[in-house]
Amino acid sequence: MSTTTAPGGNPLDHIPAGKPPPGLTSNLIDPPSRAHAIIVLDAVFVPLMLIAVFVRFFVRIKWTKARGWDDICIVLAAIGSVTHFVIHSKLIEHGLGRHMWDIPVSWLISTSSIRLLSSNGIVSAFTYLFTKLSILLLYLTLFDVSRGTKISIYVGSAIVTGYYVSILFAGVAAVCSCATITATKDSSFCNAWAGPVTIITASFNTVTDWWIFILPLPLVIKLKMRPRQRLIVAGVFAAGLAACAASTARLGVQAYQYSTGSDTFWWQGLNAEFAAVEINIGIIVACVPTFPQMWRNTKPLVYAMGSNLSRSLLRRSPAGSKAATGSVRSEGGYEGNTKLRKVPSSVKDALWEGEGFGNSVNKQPVLQDHGLIDGIELHTRRGDSAV
Repeated sequence: MSTTTAPGGNPLDHIPAGKPPPGLTSNLIDPPSRAHAIIVLDAVFVPLMLIAVFVRFFVRIKWTKARGWDDICIVLAAIGSVTHFVIHSKLIEHGLGRHMWDIPVSWLISTSSIRLLSSNGIVSAFTYLFTKLSILLLYLTLFDVSRGTKISIYVGSAIVTGYYVSILFAGVAAVCSCATITATKDSSFCNAWAGPVTIITASFNTVTDWWIFILPLPLVIKLKMRPRQRLIVAGVFAAGLAACAASTARLGVQAYQYSTGSDTFWWQGLNAEFAAVEINIGIIVACVPTFPQMWRNTKPLVYAMGSNLSRSLLRRSPAGSKAATGSVRSEGGYEGNTKLRKVPSSVKDALWEGEGFGNSVNKQPVLQDHGLIDGIELHTRRGDSAV
């Protein structure tokens, strides 16, 4: 077996943690790795999640004035997601995403490395708990649910809370008790934490994800919505479906890795990729109902900014200046000067006033307060420009 080693004073820096398959050699310097994919997915989905959380709280504080326990849950879930990202970055330094035969033994035997691996399970359970609770609590406030559905949500919330809290305590015990190679091999608890508990938790994640996804479907089908509203709701459920698919894929990876018992860090790297998608999409889905409200109140300002930008570009262009202020012949044959119309101040101030234009039509109070159903049509007033 040939090995490409990295320089270092520790002899264990030159010994791979696993034996490569026939025909392959160890590479401890620049081996193939999933680290890049993990970093890219986290770098994409974590900022998107943070933007979604910001929009949620901006809308609820500025306009709807509706705050509840689900908001606390979503903040805790966001903190968990960011922490999960930090742990992924640290684990990459310890070989996450590499083949076992491309990882120096010295990276894996340190107490800090083993504890970091155990803490990842704690953070995952914490994040999953509050993400799922935020969505379930949102169902209670978003829909006019029946008594049976409320009982189902309460019972499901209790089961989710009980399971993940138990995993949190077990994870803390693992960090304290399984911090050495000897304990990891000889302790039945440490073996269970690294094996069966992982599979059970992945299965629980997948089952509860699909249950949460299916739960509101009968309620949504009964809603009377315009085509645009149905498109919005379909987008929400498409994102939820993506999270469920990622959860199912994670379960498959966990089951395969557990059954083969080899190349742990490589398959855990793939698991980290699916986790980055699943966790952050779950949080985004819990924030999506506020997006239409945000767009409805910021659309006049966006249009005004676009109009001002277009006018500025036209002024800077010689040809554009002539077109903007020169002679223009209308369809009826009239020739005269035309100028860009000034955007009314009421449009510019719409974002800060939080008021729509015109009268409300076809309001649906069940969803209106949370911005999922846009029941306010924008009308132009006489003398104002269209928005």
